[in-house]
Amino acid sequence: MPDRPVRIPRAAGAPSGPVWEEPAEPPLGPPSPSEYREEPERSMWASNSGAVSRSWRVFLSFLVSPGILWVAFFALERTSSDTTLHADWVGPSLMGAIWAVIAVIGFMLTLYRTPRGFRRTPEGNLRIRTFFGGEKVQPVGEGLRRVIREHYRRGAFSPVDVDLVELDTPGVPSRRWLVDSDLLDEIVPR
Repeated sequence: MPDRPVRIPRAAGAPSGPVWEEPAEPPLGPPSPSEYREEPERSMWASNSGAVSRSWRVFLSFLVSPGILWVAFFALERTSSDTTLHADWVGPSLMGAIWAVIAVIGFMLTLYRTPRGFRRTPEGNLRIRTFFGGEKVQPVGEGLRRVIREHYRRGAFSPVDVDLVELDTPGVPSRRWLVDSDLLDEIVPR
C-alpha cells in the first residue's frame, strides 16, 4: 500500500502561513542606505538596443578586417627570405598606425553616434543617453524636424531596422543619431 500524506490538525486561531518573530537583539550601527530608499522609480528611457547591437557589429568589422590584413602582412614580412626585413620595424609600425586610425574612424562612425536611450524631460526636451553613459539634451521647440538620412535594413549587421536620424531645431545645432526604426515616433513625431 503506497504512503499517503499525513494531515496534521492546527489549533483554532493559529496562523496558516509563516510567522514573523521579532529579533532578540536590535541591529547594531546605523540603518543601511537600502532601508532609506523608497520603491525604485521606473525608468522612462526608450532603449536603443537594436542600433547599439548594429553599431558594435559594424565597429568590430572595422577592427577585424584591417587586423587580418596586418597579421598577414606581418607574417609575410617575418617569413621573407630577405633578412633585412626581419630587422626593419617601419612596415609593421606603419600598418599598426593605419589600423589604429581605421579603428578610431570606425568608432566615430558607429558607436560614438549611437545613443543607448532617449526620453522626454518634464520640460519637454529630449534627453539622450550617449554611448559612454553621459547625457545630452536636445531642445525640442517649435519647428523641430526629424529627418531620416539613411535607412539600414535588418541583416547580418543589424538585428532590427535602423535609421540615421537628424534632429533639427531652429537655432540649435542639428545632431545625427543611429536609432532603431520608429523608436522616436512617440518621443519626437515626424
